[in-house]
Amino acid sequence: MGYHQNLKRMKIGVITFSFSKDNYGQILQCYSLQKFLINMNQDAFLIKYDPKPQDAKPQFKPQNIIKYLSNFKLYLQWWLNNNKERNNHNKYNQDSENTNRGFNDFFKKFINCTELYTAKSLTENPPHADIYVCGSDQIWGTGGDWPFYLSFVPEGKKRIAYAPSMGGISKIPEDVKPIMTSLLAKFTFIGMREQSGKETLTQLGIPNVTTVIDPTMLLTSEDYSKIAKMPERDGNYIFVYFLGKPSECDISEIYHFAESHGIDVVYVASGGKIDKYPKTYASIEEWIGYIAKAKFVITNSFHCTVFALLYNKPFSTILLNKGYERMNCRVEELLRECDLSERIYRGNISSVLSSDIDFSGFNSYRKRYASASGKLLMDAILE
Repeated sequence: MGYHQNLKRMKIGVITFSFSKDNYGQILQCYSLQKFLINMNQDAFLIKYDPKPQDAKPQFKPQNIIKYLSNFKLYLQWWLNNNKERNNHNKYNQDSENTNRGFNDFFKKFINCTELYTAKSLTENPPHADIYVCGSDQIWGTGGDWPFYLSFVPEGKKRIAYAPSMGGISKIPEDVKPIMTSLLAKFTFIGMREQSGKETLTQLGIPNVTTVIDPTMLLTSEDYSKIAKMPERDGNYIFVYFLGKPSECDISEIYHFAESHGIDVVYVASGGKIDKYPKTYASIEEWIGYIAKAKFVITNSFHCTVFALLYNKPFSTILLNKGYERMNCRVEELLRECDLSERIYRGNISSVLSSDIDFSGFNSYRKRYASASGKLLMDAILE
C-alpha cells in the first residue's frame, strides 16, 4: 500500500472510544488506526469525546415491556449481573484509585487529539477535517450515542466507518431505526468489524456494507514492539488479562494450573474485575511487553486475544456468560476464521494450554486481510 504515500495528504478526524483509564484494548485500537493512517501519510487526529458517565445505571423503558417479559430470565440475569458489576466497579475503583497505569502519558506521547467534546459542542462547533471516520470498537449499538454515527459532521463532508462493532446486536429497536438509517445513508464507506454487524445493517436496508479487520491487526508485532516496554524477568509466566464481565473460567483454576506446572502468573485486571489475587497495574507499553514475553496468555478480552495472536503466543480465550454471550461473536468469528476455535476454553484450561498450536492460519489471515482492509480504507479516503 506504499503507493498511497505519494497521494494527497488529507486531514482526517477519527471518533472512537478513548476514555478508559484501564482498558488496554480500547486505547490500542484507537492508537493503531491513527498510526496506520499516519503511516499512509495522512494527517489523522482523534476527536476526543466521552459520551456519558460510565457508571450510569441501566434505564427501564416502558415501551419495551413485552420484550422484557418474553425474555424475563435473561433480563433478570443481566440486571443482577449489572448490579454486581456496579458494586465491583466501586470497590475496584477504591482499590486502584492510587495506581497510575500511565494512560494519560500514553496519549500525550502517541495520540494526536482534540480537546474534550460533548455531544452539544460537537454539533455546534465540530473540529475541522477533510474526512471524518468513526471506528473501531463497540461504538455502534441500539442507538443513542449519535456522534459515533458521525451525526455532527457538516453536510458535504465525507463520512467513513472503519471496523465499528455492534457487539452482536441483531435487532434494532423500531424507534431508533429512522435516525440510524438516515445517518448510515450518508456514509461513503462502511466496513464492519464482524459479519454479524454487516448482516444487521443489511437487514436495515443499508447497501454495500463489507467487513474489515480490526485496526489493531493493521499493524504488526514488530510495530508494537517499537513502543513496548519488555519486563525485566524471564518468560516463565502466564499473562492473565481479565475484564470485569462474568466469564466461564474462574481465575482460581488458572492459578491452580500455574502452581502445578511451576509457572508464575502476571495478572492485569480491568473493568471492575474483583477477586483475591494480586494484580499488576501495567502501563500500555508494559502490557504489550508482558504479552510479548509470556509463556502463555489467558484472557476474556478480544483485543488481548488479538495481541496474543500477533505475537504467536500460546493462549486460551475465555468466553463471557450470564447474559453477555452475544458479545462473544467478535472473538469467536476471529478464531473461526483462523482455524483456532480449539483455543476457546471449554471447561479445562490444562487441556487447552497443553495442546499444540499452529499460528499459520492466523498469520496468513492477518497478512491477507490487513492488506485488503487497508486498501479498502485508503481507497475510500482518496477516491
